[in-house]
Amino acid sequence: MIAVALAALSGLVWGAGDFAGGKATQRTPALVTAVLSKAASLPLLGLYLVLLPAAFHSAGVGWGMAAGLFGMSALVVFYRALSTGSMAVVAPVSAVTAAVVPLVVGLVIEEPPGPVALGGAGCAIVAIALVSMAPGGEVVRFDPRLIGLALASGAGFGMFFVFLKRAG
Repeated sequence: MIAVALAALSGLVWGAGDFAGGKATQRTPALVTAVLSKAASLPLLGLYLVLLPAAFHSAGVGWGMAAGLFGMSALVVFYRALSTGSMAVVAPVSAVTAAVVPLVVGLVIEEPPGPVALGGAGCAIVAIALVSMAPGGEVVRFDPRLIGLALASGAGFGMFFVFLKRAG
């Protein structure tokens, strides 16, 4: 039960952060918004490092740096896409892409996931089409460049997860 509560809280925090970041980038450049949002998290990171010290390994630091590079780049692109105001299109496309990239990397590099994971990925892809539908059943008109930004940010987030797993 605690896992469900933590997952819900995590989703709420991520969603609020995405919304706030998208709104902030309507007034400031995406890079500035991303850097300030990360800088605001540094005290929490410091507290984490003090309370839960861990041994550092050079390979892990390298993978972590690669993850950070992809994650920060993806966040800037994501905020840029959100600044257009099309959050209902950008967020789900980016989220599903971020889930599919590690799945594909896992299929190529590691053992294939089970049927439940593959079924979940299929459902998520169908969800993009459903979320992109207007209430009357019409497909929402959007800019292909916007979809490109959403896909690029999702791919960056997906690679963030791939490299973060490698970091240990």
